Amino acid sequence: NLPASRAHGQGAASLAPHHREPTRRRLERWASGWGAEVELAAAGAAGLAALRAAAQRDELPDLVLVDFSMPVMDGFGFARAVRAEAELSEVRLVLLSSMIDRVAPKEIHAEGFAGFFVFY
Repeated sequence: NLPASRAHGQGAASLAPHHREPTRRRLERWASGWGAEVELAAAGAAGLAALRAAAQRDELPDLVLVDFSMPVMDGFGFARAVRAEAELSEVRLVLLSSMIDRVAPKEIHAEGFAGFFVFY
């Protein structure tokens, strides 16, 4: 759960690694509509770099919206990389995909995601 002062997006921060620019911009509008500060990343590696930098500043985001089908490092690979780093392991991850019907919710949660959205 988010601290009460950050509930409903008030002051919350999010990171959205997604490989398609139009979708990143749509995610930015969506999350900032909650009142969240949003940082975008073009791919999994860039998202990891942004998380590491945020951890060094002691400013980890409250939520990371993760694209399932990023090239090179897919959403599950991103989640495994995040969970493997102690300073990042508590970050709340939410999986986004238009192909979520190919993956069972049990598998999504087993990979370390708090939840998922079907995103078209």
